[in-house]
Amino acid sequence: MLKEIDDVLNQIKNVKNQNKNFSFGVIIITSNQKSFQNFVLLPIKKINNIICVSITIHKSTILNQLLKNIDGKVDYVIIDSEQKIENFENITSKVLSQIKKSKVLTFKSNDHTANAVDALIHEYSPNTPKKIFIIGIGNLGSKVASRLVERGHIVFISGRNKEKTKKIANAINLLKPKKCTGKIKSVSLTSIPKNCDILAAFTPSIPVITKNMVQNLNKNSLIIDGGIRTIFPDAIKEAYSQGISLVRLDARSGIFSALTLILETSNLVNKQIGKKSFFDQIMVSGGWIGQFGDIIVDNIYCPKQILGFADGKGGSHQKYYDFSKKNMKSIQNDVELFKKNSFV
Repeated sequence: MLKEIDDVLNQIKNVKNQNKNFSFGVIIITSNQKSFQNFVLLPIKKINNIICVSITIHKSTILNQLLKNIDGKVDYVIIDSEQKIENFENITSKVLSQIKKSKVLTFKSNDHTANAVDALIHEYSPNTPKKIFIIGIGNLGSKVASRLVERGHIVFISGRNKEKTKKIANAINLLKPKKCTGKIKSVSLTSIPKNCDILAAFTPSIPVITKNMVQNLNKNSLIIDGGIRTIFPDAIKEAYSQGISLVRLDARSGIFSALTLILETSNLVNKQIGKKSFFDQIMVSGGWIGQFGDIIVDNIYCPKQILGFADGKGGSHQKYYDFSKKNMKSIQNDVELFKKNSFV
């Protein structure tokens, strides 16, 4: 049953060995059980020095075999740690106990998917605020709505539970930045606002976008199928007849941004953050909060530039110049001068 996954993992291992890439096996948990039987194996993706395969599952019974197959064939096993469905509550601990060769890291798939939706809409509408209608306001739909409001869009939301939908709208309006001009309002499916620029649905393989909704959209509008098969066939035909853009959500941009964030954070924590003594002076880097007078450098493990001196309060006195052993005496004099003329 998992031979297909084995074949893909072997392909990734070969590409990694040839090109010295970082390889990832991304395991995504979904509550959408209508889209597939056991798992969905997405195409191999490669960008810059990252190569990965994403495997979506919704049954805990397949997880054990999947972990056995993937261990050691990728550098990193990235597990979706969002607690969405039953039997996956302690998934991170379970993965950590079974993966022995690859490094285990976690992410939240709905976060990167929401980022991908936000970026997609921004690409289609980079300048002016838009009128956007979202159907399906669960975890993913709520995160998307919040991001869009913060960009200044006018967002309408509709969900199965009217009271819950109203509370979500109120919460987003309450939490948005004070100067934010974007707004959100809960509406019913029977009172959909006309002349929307973007229509998105995040219901799990449940068709909700109708022909009538499409007819009420503005020209050159965009429809996003965020839940897979959320558009009725006659609505798709209507969209084509009106020249409306139809897009099934592709979250690859969000996945790669998540993987890049994981790699950069790992590099920061393991190779930059910290403090170190050098010629009787304490150096700090990577955001480490230094004590009063500590020297802030670009990287304590291989310092090339001095960025300033710690003020002992989490801030710094900025002073930029190249670091070298030859000018260490001058650096020490600057530190003493800073201490003499500053107050903790």
